[in-house]
Amino acid sequence: MLAELAKRYDRVYPLYIRQGLIWERAELRALRRFSSSIPITVLRLPVRDLYGAHWSLSGRNIPGTKSPNATPVFFRHFAAAAGEALGMRLRVIAPLRGLTKEQVIRRGRGLPLHLTFSCINPKRGRACGRCNKCAERRRAFRAAGQ
Repeated sequence: MLAELAKRYDRVYPLYIRQGLIWERAELRALRRFSSSIPITVLRLPVRDLYGAHWSLSGRNIPGTKSPNATPVFFRHFAAAAGEALGMRLRVIAPLRGLTKEQVIRRGRGLPLHLTFSCINPKRGRACGRCNKCAERRRAFRAAGQ
């Protein structure tokens, strides 16, 4: 998405929102490697008070390879909660959401996709290989012939 937006706009300001989720350190490190020439602004928006003992904060009972992903309803609710906390109206925009992961990988041919990261339960900064995001990534790269 960052590469496509950089082609369409004169200026792109990547924003990473740190919420305190267990995969963020590894994800942000991968993002910085992938986009090494573009500075990334990091905002902190902790969700511990909203999420409580949710698996994304605790690392326990991580969804398996067949579990569903976040839905548009989730993004609307998250934007409403974050907007309430910040005192402003927010909307989450996901321009690649209508594409399959295979389509995203095909669109990204020529980019260093090996530097990207997609895991909800990283171990020592590396993908766990067992969560739903790791399984989706494997299937998509295989389907895209990579």
